[in-house]
Amino acid sequence: MNEILTILIGTIFVGNVVLTQYLGLCPFYGVSKKWGNSVGLAITSMLVLFVSIVLSYMVYTWILIPLDVTYLRLVVMMLMMVVLVHVIEKLVKRFLPTLSVLTQPYFPLLAMNSLALGTSLVVIDANFSMLEVIGYALGAPLGFALVLVLFASMHERVLQHNKVPHAFKGSAIAFIMTALMAMAFMAFSGIV
Repeated sequence: MNEILTILIGTIFVGNVVLTQYLGLCPFYGVSKKWGNSVGLAITSMLVLFVSIVLSYMVYTWILIPLDVTYLRLVVMMLMMVVLVHVIEKLVKRFLPTLSVLTQPYFPLLAMNSLALGTSLVVIDANFSMLEVIGYALGAPLGFALVLVLFASMHERVLQHNKVPHAFKGSAIAFIMTALMAMAFMAFSGIV
């Protein structure tokens, strides 16, 4: 239990997938201009990432390794992500229609994104046990959601005040804010 908690906290704060592994930067910068949009993407990523990480680990460990076809892992994971995102989207639309309104635009964004595929490959390469995979599968989407919502709040506030020098407008201020946020999250490295 202690290992899961360590991996969970470490994945959320210290080894954040956006700030340390640079996974999911496209949706991170694309959706983070408004707080409401970032919440929708955060919920969608939490739904998709947990299932995709655990399922990828199980497919790799229980199917690809015994069949000795580990060289197909990238192709299998890519196909699995597309199918999985589609299935989760349909399930959310059918059983949680109010949540579907909030998450609908972001499912196609996560279907072939480096976030879903990259986190699955990180777990496979790390040789985690099943309990450690569950800790990582909980921590990675929570860390992504935390950073996304915090960044969107900061970005929206900076854009509202309109006091950014002309040379730093647009992507430049976003990159600077991301760097500052990454340095702030480095302060957590002593906990784990």
